[in-house]
Amino acid sequence: MFKKDTLIIRKLNISDASVVQRLIDEIFSVPPWNDDWKAEELRAYTAELLGGRTALCFGLFDRMELAGIALGRTKTWWEGKEYVLEEFGIVENLRGKRAGAYFMAEVERLAAAEGCAFMVLQTERTAPAYEFYKKAGFTESAGSVMFVKSI
Repeated sequence: MFKKDTLIIRKLNISDASVVQRLIDEIFSVPPWNDDWKAEELRAYTAELLGGRTALCFGLFDRMELAGIALGRTKTWWEGKEYVLEEFGIVENLRGKRAGAYFMAEVERLAAAEGCAFMVLQTERTAPAYEFYKKAGFTESAGSVMFVKSI
């Protein structure tokens, strides 16, 4: 179990880019994700996420160190404003201790406070995150499918 009293959640912005880049690399360059970001691409990606007009990004800080990220954006939709979560991750030493569940619940609360009615994300069925999101109350959209095509 984690100690909630050492955790702080705050909004992230473009000024947090370098620390967010380090955390993305730490979390996602290892199994099961094995992302292989080039430095320039990672800088561009974090700038897009943190600096976009509709960016809504949060950081979980443990003893003032960035320990988790929720990087997303809002999107206007006919059923209500959506929070599109692009990246969610937490450092390894906090995994399995309910810190991720706590962070996700707080992100939901904060997104709702920003006027969001829905939270949407995508993940792979074979990734550990799949079960995490199910436990967090997300359901698969039976009527939706994601298409990919190399161009």
